[in-house]
Amino acid sequence: MATSVDERPRVQTDEEEPDASLTAAIWVVGVLIGFKVFSLALILAMHLSATSIAMMVWLNLPWVVPLVVLFGGTGFAWYRLWRARLRRKHLLRSEWHVAPKVYHEDKKQRRVS
Repeated sequence: MATSVDERPRVQTDEEEPDASLTAAIWVVGVLIGFKVFSLALILAMHLSATSIAMMVWLNLPWVVPLVVLFGGTGFAWYRLWRARLRRKHLLRSEWHVAPKVYHEDKKQRRVS
């Protein structure tokens, strides 16, 4: 089949390609976490005691500390951003949704805008 000059093959650009390294990293971390959860459940199902629970906590603590260090600052920044946006929303609402003032004059209610 002959193609003309106008029918060039479509070239895939970098923006259209899925990020293969990110997908691979997510799969590696997902499999690692899945294996750890499965092995924890299996060990605790076979021998459930306070000692085995304490051992699982102490053996998995080194996995938690780096996650807290890596994502703790980011989580704190997101929390502060969420609070600031909530405060801004509250201030905007209080600025624009003002209740009308009502005062009594000769036992008649009169609204002042």
